[in-house]
Amino acid sequence: MKANCLQNVDRDVGIEILRHSEHEHKEAGDVIMKQGETGDKFYIVIQGSVGVYVRDTFKKSRNRKSIVVRLPRITSDATLHQHPGDTVKHHHCCCLPENQKLDCHHDTGTRHQCKCHVTEKSIQQAELEAKYGSKVNILPSGHSFGELALLKAEARNATIIADEAVDLMVIPQKLFENTIKWHQSKEFDDKRIFVRTHPFFAKWTEAEIEQLVPCLKKRIISAGQCAFPQGCDVTCLHFLVRGKARLSAVPELHRKQYPAMFDAAEMSKRHPLYFEYDN
Repeated sequence: MKANCLQNVDRDVGIEILRHSEHEHKEAGDVIMKQGETGDKFYIVIQGSVGVYVRDTFKKSRNRKSIVVRLPRITSDATLHQHPGDTVKHHHCCCLPENQKLDCHHDTGTRHQCKCHVTEKSIQQAELEAKYGSKVNILPSGHSFGELALLKAEARNATIIADEAVDLMVIPQKLFENTIKWHQSKEFDDKRIFVRTHPFFAKWTEAEIEQLVPCLKKRIISAGQCAFPQGCDVTCLHFLVRGKARLSAVPELHRKQYPAMFDAAEMSKRHPLYFEYDN
């Protein structure tokens, strides 16, 4: 496991953290921290993954209903590669969709049919979201959380729940302040500057920006490395910060990726529809 937050710290600092940090084990469904609580610990995921849940507290202060981006469970229609010689550095907003609530079984044949049923896992997920808010992110091993409350001396802005059995490195507040607080503060400021200066977020409110910034994750991709292959699930919105990338696609795969769209197109050819518009 390589902790992203420790990659830029000095060796002596890393040794001090390892010596004085604590270890915690959580089972799936265990609540690690709750939104609104006072934060006094910083966490690093050693093994497993955790879910990030946010209850919207800004509804009264803005016009839009929610800033949680619900991406449909679709597949990428293209593959992103880097140009040789370039190192691509970009942020991606991991506002993930909730776990699939339906198990779909597709019959073979010319017609696309879908028989769905609600699973026990989907019911549990719905109960968690009803209690703790929307699931906006999933943090795998190597990722960290809990720094925002320590940096800003504010209450926790999210609830963290174990998606599976997880092992955590726990860094107390005093150790955090003496070791990696400066690095975490700089990274957080860089994210905030990125959001405030990017035209995509020009019309976002201050409350929306403050809720989004902690969800941003930086990813560095080497030249020639595939950022995401065609056909993979779409779970993040990517922003290219530095470098160049090549977008390539295999059109023949689109029929398998979007069968409903192709079926609808063929149906419209056999049964054309005519629309009248009022002037």
